[in-house]
Amino acid sequence: MKWRWRDQKTARWYAVIVLVAAFGCLSTTGCHRSARLRYQEQFSPDDSLVAYLEDHSGWELLLGHKTDITHDFSACWTRVETPRKRVTVQLPSPPGDWSYHDDVPNEMKISPDSRYMGVLLPGSLTVIDMLSGQPSTITTGNIGSFSWISSDELAYFRVEVQDSSQLPETAIYRTSVSAPERTGRRVFGSNGAGDVSLHLGGMDRVYWSPDGRYVVFRDGSTRAGGYSIFNFQTATARTLPEQIRLIVHFAWTPDSSAFFCISSRRPYGDSVLFMNPETLESIDFSAEFLQHISLEGQALSFLSTRDWFRWTADGEYLILNRWLPQKSGLLIDLDPWRVLPIADQLNRLLPNESDRMPALEYLPVDGYVGVRTWGPDALARYAVSYDLQRIVELGPGQEKLIYSNSGDTAAAITGRHGKVTLYKFNIPPISP
Repeated sequence: MKWRWRDQKTARWYAVIVLVAAFGCLSTTGCHRSARLRYQEQFSPDDSLVAYLEDHSGWELLLGHKTDITHDFSACWTRVETPRKRVTVQLPSPPGDWSYHDDVPNEMKISPDSRYMGVLLPGSLTVIDMLSGQPSTITTGNIGSFSWISSDELAYFRVEVQDSSQLPETAIYRTSVSAPERTGRRVFGSNGAGDVSLHLGGMDRVYWSPDGRYVVFRDGSTRAGGYSIFNFQTATARTLPEQIRLIVHFAWTPDSSAFFCISSRRPYGDSVLFMNPETLESIDFSAEFLQHISLEGQALSFLSTRDWFRWTADGEYLILNRWLPQKSGLLIDLDPWRVLPIADQLNRLLPNESDRMPALEYLPVDGYVGVRTWGPDALARYAVSYDLQRIVELGPGQEKLIYSNSGDTAAAITGRHGKVTLYKFNIPPISP
């Protein structure tokens, strides 16, 4: 009985200590918390590096309220042959009143020769020479989007106000990162700001071609807020046809020879176009999509917030994940028109996976598409040939896995210090 009393007394003392510590955190600035978020994980074009951005956000508590909120960004990379050695470069802190829970918009792209890393944060565009680790600020201000158009030259959007009495103006600049001055040269300008602002996860309504030759963007100077396409080789801009009013799905072919888009034109319905960027000639697939893809007469622009279109690595098919009212992963061939319900067929080939919500994903291997399945205990990944004759399991089902451009390696970045784990694959090639 005496032992039980002493045990209860000890428990009460522990409770008092915990309450005092909690009150101290709420009433002073002594309690500091921090978290690390990672963005833009990717292999370099030559597959020699794994790179990403890291946001080390922190705050202090004052009377129960978060104060002194900081978002400190770093560019990080590691070489594939030495994945345990990480290089970290501090980036300019984004200006503005960000809350701790905000995901600060960002974008990171590596030059085609894998030497330079470009990083866009609110208020600044920075280029890092990954040989020396030296960062340089290219420009500051209201920068909306950027992309590499060659190994040492990049282009970017700016929204400018020349005079307080004038409307904002959308301008495109290009600059050489190897030049001593790195002064941007203006190559396009139009009245009206358009919609080229930086958004989380990339650029909203700005679509750069993979080869850096074209960019499609919302042009505020066009009638009814349409879109224009700029050609960097000819330094000319052209207005896209009036069928394109509000792009909701967009995908360049891997060779930049054409693009596919779904545009909402309420109250006239949706238009589905496959367009040549040079001639602006297009094929209209609106009827086919409404008949075979739309769900119960639903507008194509509202298939699902989780739907997305992307071409397979060889440009043979469009990948579509349709989640509502039932899950369905599709491959779409535009010429000749056909739809392959590959995810449903895969369920029948893998009976143990029938309840695992198969979804398709991009895989950088010709002749294959990636498939993810969710189960009660694990996530699994497969490489599946278009005809379902070859199914290759891709090892552990990491939730965040990035693929090399060659398709034979994947990387997972985990832990507080960014541990990079590499996985090797052996996916047999498909004979032509």
